[in-house]
Amino acid sequence: MECESNINWYIAIFGTMASLGTRVAGTVLVGAFWLAFIVLYLAFFAGGLDFWQKLAVFIASGAIVTGIVAVIWIKWALK
Repeated sequence: MECESNINWYIAIFGTMASLGTRVAGTVLVGAFWLAFIVLYLAFFAGGLDFWQKLAVFIASGAIVTGIVAVIWIKWALK
C-alpha cells in the first residue's frame, strides 16, 4: 500500500514534466532554490559553525539537489 502511494506521489510531481522545456525549467528552478538556500543559510543560520560543518551542509544539500535533478531527468533518459 505504501509503495503505491509513493508511485502516485511521483506521478503527481514528475509525471507532468512531459516536455524537454519543463525539465530544463525544473532543473533551473531547483538550482536557483539551492543557491538561495545556501546563501541564506550561510548568512543567517551558520554563524556558530566552523568551516567543516558549513562544508558538510553544502555537500549534503548538493547531494539532495543532485538527486532531485536526477529524478527529473531519469524518465527522459530511459526513453
